[in-house]
Amino acid sequence: MTDKINYTRGEWKAIKLRESNGYWTIKLKGLSHDIATVWSGHNEVEANAQLIASAPDLYEAAKQVSRESGPDMSPSLGAIDDLREALAKAEN
Repeated sequence: MTDKINYTRGEWKAIKLRESNGYWTIKLKGLSHDIATVWSGHNEVEANAQLIASAPDLYEAAKQVSRESGPDMSPSLGAIDDLREALAKAEN
């Protein structure tokens, strides 16, 4: 299975902008440019930013589970652990 999706590779991180209220940025670890900026006047803005930042991890974990699942749909424990780790990052 090859990647059919092209996205910025690397560790994404959600960072609250200090001088603003309700703005979060998604950055690539080690680089200065933003992947995205999230703003909301609602309480879920941090959760939205965390979910966006975890998107590459969730994608890779889901792809691994899909790749490793046999006819009985039983992925390896390592694939399940990776998926759980990605979900924890999204729920952080």
